Amino acid sequence: MSVGSAKRTEAVPKPELSLFDSTCIIVGVIIGSGIYETSPKIAAAASGIAQQLQEFWPWLGRLVAEQGWAAWLICDASLIIGVWLLGGLLSLIGALCYAELANAYPKSGGDYVYITKGFGREMGFLFAWAQLWVVRPASIGMYAYIFARYANRICPLPEQWNPFMIYAAGAILVLTLINMLGVMMGKWTQNVLTVLKVIGLVAIVVVGLWASPSNALPEEPVGPWCNLGLAMILVFYTYGGWNEMAYVAAEVRNPRKNILRALVLGTVAVAAIYALVNLAFIRALGVVNFRSSQAVAADVLDLVVRPWGGKIISILICISTFGAINGMIFTGARIYYAMGTDHRMYRWLGSWDPQRGVPIVSLIAQGVVTLLMVIGFGWQASLPAAEEKPEQTAAVVAPALDAPAAQPEAANPKQQVANPSPQTKPNSQQAPVETEQQRFHGEKAFDNLLAFSAPIFWFFFLLVGLSLFALRALAGVEAGASGGSQTDLFRVPLYPIIPVVFCLSCLFMLYSSISYAISQLSAYALWALGIMVLGLLLAWISQWTPAKPHRPSSTV
Repeated sequence: MSVGSAKRTEAVPKPELSLFDSTCIIVGVIIGSGIYETSPKIAAAASGIAQQLQEFWPWLGRLVAEQGWAAWLICDASLIIGVWLLGGLLSLIGALCYAELANAYPKSGGDYVYITKGFGREMGFLFAWAQLWVVRPASIGMYAYIFARYANRICPLPEQWNPFMIYAAGAILVLTLINMLGVMMGKWTQNVLTVLKVIGLVAIVVVGLWASPSNALPEEPVGPWCNLGLAMILVFYTYGGWNEMAYVAAEVRNPRKNILRALVLGTVAVAAIYALVNLAFIRALGVVNFRSSQAVAADVLDLVVRPWGGKIISILICISTFGAINGMIFTGARIYYAMGTDHRMYRWLGSWDPQRGVPIVSLIAQGVVTLLMVIGFGWQASLPAAEEKPEQTAAVVAPALDAPAAQPEAANPKQQVANPSPQTKPNSQQAPVETEQQRFHGEKAFDNLLAFSAPIFWFFFLLVGLSLFALRALAGVEAGASGGSQTDLFRVPLYPIIPVVFCLSCLFMLYSSISYAISQLSAYALWALGIMVLGLLLAWISQWTPAKPHRPSSTV
């Protein structure tokens, strides 16, 4: 081994991320396309509940009729905003659990470190294996196909070129190369994209709150669904991604303070943005138009910039998904780096470039696997299918959490809550209009990636929550891991209530994702199961190889 190679192998992550950088990672990954696409469905699901409550409790109906404040509080508009705020609260509960774990173990790898500490090297290896071959490539791929769908509306490519696959693969390749250039390029790309997407949402809020409200009635009004459970599931997933910062904990400056601050600031900021955006939608369109809209953000912008609303929203969604992809590429590579530092069989993944400050080999491995998956699923989706139409899938199990959606039929609100229907009419957001075949190819690739990864994603997310109990039971919070005493470290308040709520949420989502995979009878879910079985075999083999000597993460 050369001297230069030895130095590179011995290099470790350095604290390069400020509080602003860390917060941008959280906000940038959470805000994808979901706020633009799933809001009408959430509005429909939350509508009608206020009326049901008044019918169930007659005294409440009398209170609403007699008191103005009660009428304002117990109405469809207030409940729509309420479910978004409740989703933010549940996300904050999970963020607090992660804050304790990340403060106790401020190392690269996040979930990998916590699962390894709580359940052993074999389970930690299985998590990293699943991330490399199933979860991370599928999550990035799903966002890439959302990006591709809207990029093709802005700059359409010939259908025979398979434009969705070209745009999706191109986004992954470009962002992987950017992150390989160094941590500074990766984080500044993330910061710029996050700021742009937030500015776009603020502009929508300003237009929605100050423009003259629309008085036009929808051509096909959607009635209330009265389904609070569905509303909360969709909201919960639209908040997904706040845990990504844990993977780069070793690179955060002043981690004991900034990890907690970034998790709280990022989650609260997104909750505030989501609530304000939905308030703007309600004020500009009214509840009926809001829940009936197939392009709600474009409809709001069309109040003042018609007919450019559709193109502006397409650009904003491209920016949002591009930022989410970059954030996942940036953080995901740290998982495989952490595994390489612990397992001699995979030490080639555990190299850190001291000049660029990134795990280049892990970035390359992640990029290659993701590109192969995106190209493979995209090619398969483009194959002729006899009399087959896109399945009407449920967004309730999407790990990426931000699947594009068209409005479901009011008569069956549990169907078609994630993907656009081939019968969707052209609107201002769909310019140029996609062909049915293009939509089918993009949706099919997205759905296959969804079934491929969702159950595994939620299984390990549940394990992270359980690891908090395991680590407290075994050794409390190991203060030595962060160089301080136990009293110096953040502890989850109201323990064990908050971790129990987090684990129950993960358990419910695991159940939902398994039910979805079974209902689809997807061969891709079986492929994922086969990959996990192979991972179990390799994990068993790896236990016979000694662990690599522990490396210090960085100066804390």
